[in-house]
Amino acid sequence: MPSKIKALDNYSEWLAPPLGRLKFNTDGAVYGSFDQAGIDGVLRDHLGSTVVKFSKSIGPYVPATAKLLAIKEALKIYFDLNLTKLPHLEVESDSNNVVCWIRKPNSTLVLYKDLVDSCIIEGSKFSWNIILIDREQNNDVDKLAKAGFSQNVDLLKFSPLDAL
Repeated sequence: MPSKIKALDNYSEWLAPPLGRLKFNTDGAVYGSFDQAGIDGVLRDHLGSTVVKFSKSIGPYVPATAKLLAIKEALKIYFDLNLTKLPHLEVESDSNNVVCWIRKPNSTLVLYKDLVDSCIIEGSKFSWNIILIDREQNNDVDKLAKAGFSQNVDLLKFSPLDAL
């Protein structure tokens, strides 16, 4: 389970993780009247170099579900690519509700309980925490999520970890 939540007030630039760690910035975006949604994430190292980038269309969902699905996908990719040998993963989201639900699952609305639980189970395989960020820090992934609305093919780009 994530160890802490950090709120970054009045700060709009991306903050790099400490040396030897990675940070996954995630987002989910919904178009129109919830008939199209996309999720995405960008995993970066301490130098800001992109290690993994994903984007995909997920169909009709409300914003909170899209943001939770983006986090779950990021955790799954991190595990599937065997990056868990690194000491710790930081996951960023701009949704206060989602961050609070993952940090305190008992506070989750019933509608989202199964999805929050599945994020926690996916992340139980390694050390990670969730960080609340300002929406301005989410510009890169927000663009990816919006691009994911209508794409027919999922995007997954992986670069080797030379710097770590």
